[in-house]
Amino acid sequence: MNSKNVMIDEVKSLPPVNGYALVYRFSSIELVKVEDVSWDFEEWSEAYLFNDGEQIHVFRDNDELKAVKWTMDVEDTHFVDRTYNITGKFRAAGNEITIRDYLSPDEDGQAVVSFTKLVSVR
Repeated sequence: MNSKNVMIDEVKSLPPVNGYALVYRFSSIELVKVEDVSWDFEEWSEAYLFNDGEQIHVFRDNDELKAVKWTMDVEDTHFVDRTYNITGKFRAAGNEITIRDYLSPDEDGQAVVSFTKLVSVR
């Protein structure tokens, strides 16, 4: 798994192909396809733009928006997917959302969750 800091102005040109966005605004929350995102960053408090292979996390740090892009490697093979039913107003995006927990060994060799990302909406 690789991470890279991204300039906030670059986020619009980097959204994951065939991906979704979970955007926490100061006035609302939306779960939509990336191509349907409203890019009014001044209203964003946090967001996740994602598909199966990558995720961009946008967040506020001292009132400044920052972004990190996570790209999964072929070595990232140890994971557990959890799928949840979508209800309420978010149902327009799909019926289910899948979240992936990546596993790695701790100092005793036991599996621990090292990273969690949104994967897909169906």
